[in-house]
Amino acid sequence: MSEESPLRDEATETELASVKEAEADQEAVAVEEQEPEEPPVPAAVKQWVPLSGGACDARFGFGVLDELESMLRSVSGRPHRAALLAPSSFDEGLVERVRRELTSAGFEVARIELEAVGGVRSMNTAAQLARHLDDAGISVDDIVCAVGSTDLLSLAAFVCQSWCGGTPLVSVAGDLSTLVEAVATPRGLDVSRHEQMVTVSPWCRHIVCDFDLVSLDPSQEDVMLTRSFMVQTAMLDSVEGFTKLWDRSLEIAGGDLFALSDQLAETLKARGRTSSSTSLALRQSLRYGNELARALARLTKAPRSILLAEGLRFAARLSAGMERFEVDDVMAQDELLERLGIGYLEEDLDAEQLVRTFRDECFVRSSRLQVALPEKLGRVRLANVTDELLEAHLGGFCATRSAQ
Repeated sequence: MSEESPLRDEATETELASVKEAEADQEAVAVEEQEPEEPPVPAAVKQWVPLSGGACDARFGFGVLDELESMLRSVSGRPHRAALLAPSSFDEGLVERVRRELTSAGFEVARIELEAVGGVRSMNTAAQLARHLDDAGISVDDIVCAVGSTDLLSLAAFVCQSWCGGTPLVSVAGDLSTLVEAVATPRGLDVSRHEQMVTVSPWCRHIVCDFDLVSLDPSQEDVMLTRSFMVQTAMLDSVEGFTKLWDRSLEIAGGDLFALSDQLAETLKARGRTSSSTSLALRQSLRYGNELARALARLTKAPRSILLAEGLRFAARLSAGMERFEVDDVMAQDELLERLGIGYLEEDLDAEQLVRTFRDECFVRSSRLQVALPEKLGRVRLANVTDELLEAHLGGFCATRSAQ
């Protein structure tokens, strides 16, 4: 048998190398053309929020609106009528989708739109809603489904808890802050010149917040307000709660949805525990940061997330000035707000006017000048404040805030 030529061996090796090179090029092109994998998203969360006299089934995450029909079937037993409450300016696509879910669950749906004369959270609008419920024939065996913001859901809670002795309320949150605020701490009704004078107790027993339908963009005010609520809640809940938020804060600020979902569940539970506590002192701690925030809201158009954050900063410094709170803890709260990207008020303020407004906001609700002040991380209590100390700290606050 003759031996193969060295030239033929070299040609074969060259051909094989060319084939392998061509295959490698094809694989590289295929990898480039392959669509990038979508980043993982957290699973939908079902969180029971403790409330006085019961609990709220809060569900949030991507696609949770698809669970609304099954949720509705468990609300009132055999379906009858449902009042669908949504503002005319709200996303009609979402409202229609909720209407279809109600219909699929077997409810006869009556759409209600309110004319917010004097504001959504007013006695006039509450009376208007009651008339609509009467016209629709809504009874205690039916349900009210409210779709929208905290203001609308708070109004619905006020009316539903009294309507026919207590009509079930199901809510679809129109933004992230509504999920956190409306369940355990609905806003009160406004009267005359002052906001939230009529207390609204928690009444919502089911709420849905679909991440596919709400903004998670930190440039949006409701997202930043949610972060302010997280800090407020952590400060009045426990050291452990504060530590958990601190550990997650940079991830939340960076857009990590897993950290956001975990913290939303923690914040909802903590606010529920506090609002439903049998201790009046604990329930009053939810005022933390709100005294100054309400006063500033009458003097400036700054976002509520900034006003609440400034209220937290001011109350911590006032408490430290009274030697009730450690300076290191003041700095810890400041840094937590900074880690979450919550800024400062950048407006010129008149100190005397702010003092008058602050006192008015306090004395219209009580005959004593009391402010919710932190005593340590995880503990906030009402404390009497002297006029001199209040004026000194509000003066200092105005001196450090100015328009840029």
